[in-house]
Amino acid sequence: MLENDYERLSLGSFIVSETEGHVSVLRPDGDTAAVDLLAQKGFRETIQSLNSTFDLVFLCADNGYAMSLLSALEGQKAFHITLARIRKTKSFTLTQMRSHLPIQGLIYD
Repeated sequence: MLENDYERLSLGSFIVSETEGHVSVLRPDGDTAAVDLLAQKGFRETIQSLNSTFDLVFLCADNGYAMSLLSALEGQKAFHITLARIRKTKSFTLTQMRSHLPIQGLIYD
């Protein structure tokens, strides 16, 4: 993170919930679920503002939310890493993911 004041730092729709060393964990401000932020007007601008505040921004999603996150990021400059499980992750799912945002890193277990 570029700033030194970590106490209750508010960044648009997010607040810093944890800080360990130079790593900050953000969560939605208020009662909004993280997945609901994807549908908000200005989501892309919010992500861009995070990019100007932090050196690296990781957006993570589990299973069913992964496609929603990829759809929200479609057309954006992003480095897409996918975690897949052998005999669990379907090739169709990977093809769908690639259609939204090219996979530049694939980690499998």
